[in-house]
Amino acid sequence: MKVSRTNIGHEIACEDAEVLAVLLHGYGSSSEDLISLVPYISTTLQKIYWFAPNGVEQCEGFGYSWFHYVGLDSCFEELCRNRRRILDIIDTKRQSVNLKWSKVLLIGFSQGGMVALDFVTSFSENLLGAISFSGAFLGREVMNNKAPICMIHGSDDNVVPVDYLVSAKKFLEDNGCDVSSHKLMHLAHSIDVRGINLATNFINRLTEKESIYGK
Repeated sequence: MKVSRTNIGHEIACEDAEVLAVLLHGYGSSSEDLISLVPYISTTLQKIYWFAPNGVEQCEGFGYSWFHYVGLDSCFEELCRNRRRILDIIDTKRQSVNLKWSKVLLIGFSQGGMVALDFVTSFSENLLGAISFSGAFLGREVMNNKAPICMIHGSDDNVVPVDYLVSAKKFLEDNGCDVSSHKLMHLAHSIDVRGINLATNFINRLTEKESIYGK
């Protein structure tokens, strides 16, 4: 796998890709963090275009963010303000690889996980699915419940407490979403091999469906 730097992040390109996987990093981080995990994700489907953009805002000091952080229970409006900018980044890449929205998979960590969960449940188009590591659902409603969701969270997370996993699962399932959730014991605010394996299995389950083949 060859990682390439772009003007907005990093990517692992794939000719004739059948899936576009968008990697959304956490607050204060950059595209390099999640793209470095891709070699450890052993998916059945090889034709995946891995796209890791930097967040739309520059953080003070170092890194990027997807929206201004003002506290977990107070930043939904900040996320909403940047929805269009985030959508434009993903849509530009989607069009360049000539794939339908139903072939787009969102994978996010922390703040990126919050974006993934928001996007997949608020966007009018049906996506392939979403994976949230150590994220949270910030919204107040679900406008689209078609895409499967996988949430993975450490029991010892002191940045985004695991209670956010529990509340998100209940709210999303109550609104008709297909949700698989996994609490990983003795894991803090991080991604470990257990999370990678769970994400890999989820991606394989999505891409093994007959409907995935063809653009």
